[in-house]
Amino acid sequence: MLYLVPTPLGNLGDMTPRAVEVLRDASEVYCEDTRRTRILFTHFGITSPLLRYNDKDP
Repeated sequence: MLYLVPTPLGNLGDMTPRAVEVLRDASEVYCEDTRRTRILFTHFGITSPLLRYNDKDP
């Protein structure tokens, strides 16, 4: 199943419990910037594998 989970740009307090649950339960998570997303994952204790997505990659 594919989920699109919006994340807050600055305030981690804006993350919803449902969004955190989806990210925790995901088998893998694709994101544009792994450095920024790693901060969010660390804050919420999310351990799902994090992979970089770029539409310009082959």
